[in-house]
Amino acid sequence: MTPLKDIRMQRSRHRQTWPLDTLPALAPLNQPPSLAARCPREPRPLLLKGRIASARFEVLRPEPKWLRLYFSLLVIALCSISECIRLNYICDNVDPSEKAVVTCESQTASLSCDQGTIKVLSANYGRTDRQTCSTGRPDNQLTNVQCTQSTSLSVVAIRCDGKTNCSIVAENAAFTDPCGGTYKYLTVSYKCVATPPPSPVEPSLAIVTCESQTAFLSCVQGVIKVLSANYGRTDRQTCSTGRPDNQLTNVQCTQSTSLSVVAIRCDGKTSCSIVAENAAFTDPCGGTYKYLTVSYKCVAPSPPSPPSPREFCT
Repeated sequence: MTPLKDIRMQRSRHRQTWPLDTLPALAPLNQPPSLAARCPREPRPLLLKGRIASARFEVLRPEPKWLRLYFSLLVIALCSISECIRLNYICDNVDPSEKAVVTCESQTASLSCDQGTIKVLSANYGRTDRQTCSTGRPDNQLTNVQCTQSTSLSVVAIRCDGKTNCSIVAENAAFTDPCGGTYKYLTVSYKCVATPPPSPVEPSLAIVTCESQTAFLSCVQGVIKVLSANYGRTDRQTCSTGRPDNQLTNVQCTQSTSLSVVAIRCDGKTSCSIVAENAAFTDPCGGTYKYLTVSYKCVAPSPPSPPSPREFCT
């Protein structure tokens, strides 16, 4: 047998050559080394917390609680941020002026705007679910949920667009029956839009020229557009100074060709002149002292028309 002293020296030699991490990490300091520590052999794999530690007596320490809490809060924060972004996107894309009304069959739908006018966005007379307007109705009147009427939007738009309020009865007489035997309802989505400002009215100019005198038309900006004209007499006061009564009696004196005569002479020009005389207009009422009235306005000049193909060939 080997002397006890030699055995102790061999043990001491083995302990000195082993690395420190081969010692049991959880063993109390006041206890002697375990059998695995006393025996010079490769340790077996250790199963801790469902995982195999292949290193020498490697102990897997549990994750700190603060780390778990940190990751949990991080996940919650990311989810909250994504939800806020989603909700903000939804809210930002909802038009606050958009309104919706649902009206059961045979009842009256009322649309109104406190500010602006109505603009119908969508409408349907029919049935697309079993719950709406179903109270007291038998099942056979609620079964068809594919009931739509394609002309609903145009019917409501014609009745309501551009108005501050309107009403329409949800009935077959207004929309025609899209699905017989089904109890229907009218859904309308609309919004209130700002009333467009009235287009500016270009001021018109009027001139009166007594017979045998010259009428002058001119535009500082734009070109002349003749609106109306008459060579004759429609009252007793105009151009009456120094004239006998018999020349002022006929106040039904008109010449239908007056507008075309003046328009041909003046339309599209910045200025023009025409003599108020029978030679230019022919005499509509002999023996009556006449005058020429012309109403016109100054408009932007029309763009030049493109040249015809024949002009390129010449």
